[in-house]
Amino acid sequence: MEFIKLYSGYVSTILEILKDNGVTQENPSELVICRRIKWKWFRGLLLRAPNAGLIDLYEGTD
Repeated sequence: MEFIKLYSGYVSTILEILKDNGVTQENPSELVICRRIKWKWFRGLLLRAPNAGLIDLYEGTD
């Protein structure tokens, strides 16, 4: 994700794709982001998105 520009439409698109592919809040997709700044940006955008429960977001290590 280092070179990906994060914005709300990007996060919404990811969530729509996950939902279309059968991901549920009971069995969410796991996403590990190793760069802290990207993790913080993604988390902020995710918290404002509908269906945010489709992703379990984790901060990894470099």
